[in-house]
Amino acid sequence: MADFDFSKFEQYKIDIKDYTPVPKLQLKNHPTFSAVKVFKHKITHEKVVQKGTPKPLTDDDIAKSFYRELSILSQCQHPAIVPFIGYARKTNGFLYLKYFENGSIYIVIEKERSGETKNLDITQKLIITYGIAAAMEYLHANQIIHRDLKPENVLLDSDFFPVITDFGTSKFLDEPSTNNTI
Repeated sequence: MADFDFSKFEQYKIDIKDYTPVPKLQLKNHPTFSAVKVFKHKITHEKVVQKGTPKPLTDDDIAKSFYRELSILSQCQHPAIVPFIGYARKTNGFLYLKYFENGSIYIVIEKERSGETKNLDITQKLIITYGIAAAMEYLHANQIIHRDLKPENVLLDSDFFPVITDFGTSKFLDEPSTNNTI
């Protein structure tokens, strides 16, 4: 594994043994590049999403991507960006993020289309739109680009307020690009 300084993230280190899986909560519409599972803290019972790397951290590209996502998430403190709980690393790397019971906008739209739930009203839609814009403005002001904003990556909290997630392809603006896309 490339030489990354994890010591600056010591305050976010999590012991995986403090969490148990919640098998009944399966996450849908998540990228296939990582294992995404729901866990519950053994003491607080807080539900979190555990996002694991697809390969061991001995792969330099995987380690670099994990380190970059950890760096970005640990810096972002905004009401419309997914709260970062912590990380663990064994053979693979794991990020722990707050769990949102309403899922993504994509899921809400699909439920509306199928008639499973009522449509969001215009006020809720405006709040969601404003929240996404505020999150993106915050990221850009902090020299971070998301690079994968889509309905699957916008979660909704219990009040249907939006939260941006999935920073796997995000970059710092000053980071050299490995391809021609921004």
